[in-house]
Amino acid sequence: MLGFKTGGIFGEPACLALLVRNTNSIFPEQVESGRSVMKIHAWVVYLYLNDVDALTEEQKSRALEIARCPEDAP
Repeated sequence: MLGFKTGGIFGEPACLALLVRNTNSIFPEQVESGRSVMKIHAWVVYLYLNDVDALTEEQKSRALEIARCPEDAP
């Protein structure tokens, strides 16, 4: 639905992916924190977008539910 294609999967086991669409890229990365007795696994996502507002509007037009729209912040 989002229109991104897999550009690569990295790590063994896989922990980083590259998703691409035109000049926009998403890098989801699984990270592990060893700061506590129990290891914590989480996902970090890096977005590289040329026009986030245009991409948001396009996805809304596809009936994609967006929990929180992008906003300018200091």
